Amino acid sequence: MATRRNVAGGILGCLLLLAAAGWSADKEVAKGIWQVGVIDPIGLRECSGVAAVRGRTNLFWMHSDGHRPVLYLVGRDGRDGRQYVIEGVALVDWEDLATDYRGHLYVADIGNNEAQRVELAVHQIPEPDLAKPEYPLQVIRSWRLRFPGAPFDCESLFIHEGYGYVISKVFNDAAAELYRFPLQPADKPVVLERLGAMSITSPVTGADISPDGRYLGVAAKNGVYLFEVQGRPVNAIGKPPAVARFKDRHIEGICYTPAGWIVTAETRHIFLFSERAFSRPKESKKP
Repeated sequence: MATRRNVAGGILGCLLLLAAAGWSADKEVAKGIWQVGVIDPIGLRECSGVAAVRGRTNLFWMHSDGHRPVLYLVGRDGRDGRQYVIEGVALVDWEDLATDYRGHLYVADIGNNEAQRVELAVHQIPEPDLAKPEYPLQVIRSWRLRFPGAPFDCESLFIHEGYGYVISKVFNDAAAELYRFPLQPADKPVVLERLGAMSITSPVTGADISPDGRYLGVAAKNGVYLFEVQGRPVNAIGKPPAVARFKDRHIEGICYTPAGWIVTAETRHIFLFSERAFSRPKESKKP
């Protein structure tokens, strides 16, 4: 009888082979937007966050919205490879997942429906080693975050050059706002630093920055916004973004890949937003 470890290893091997072969059943659903997969794992009922596996182009880390501390390895086509349990932390509302591209993942326990929470949390964990079988993940470091003013809802986190960045999720055509906090060890709660308002008036559900820091991608209810920030996320303040308008029952997660932006939705669909999907701002020739 096959052991659970052998079965998991076999599934992972298939995922790696499919990724290496560039296997896909992609179909274009809008200009420059391709449906590349459907999320298979039962536990990923609402895939809220996604981050690319370091060194891979067709493998991703995903998690479900809520309090379950489970990290999933998923192929670009949506097939499940492994599951990792995060130990030693109680999550309230895990809304996003980020990477620093240096071997660490960041768990964004930042959901704040109806602005009831006065303190949010971000936890750093090691990115799992794919050469090893499934094993529990331990939290390396945590940050408790407080608001500089009235509490707000939040579903997005990205990491860049020693800072964590979050974007407020706002409603009623209000402008989303960008905040940051330093990734230095902190024994006390850290107050988020407000950087300013962004040119987004749709509720923001996810964000990621390219490894070179050039592009910031933001997922919102009505599509994906792309800012050319040139290594400085603050450059997104007041800057008109390139926009790919698209609705699929509330898109949630987003991450950068060399081929474009991978976006997940509550429908369990996985999309790839290519450069052709974006309408460029008038003052910029290319996003």
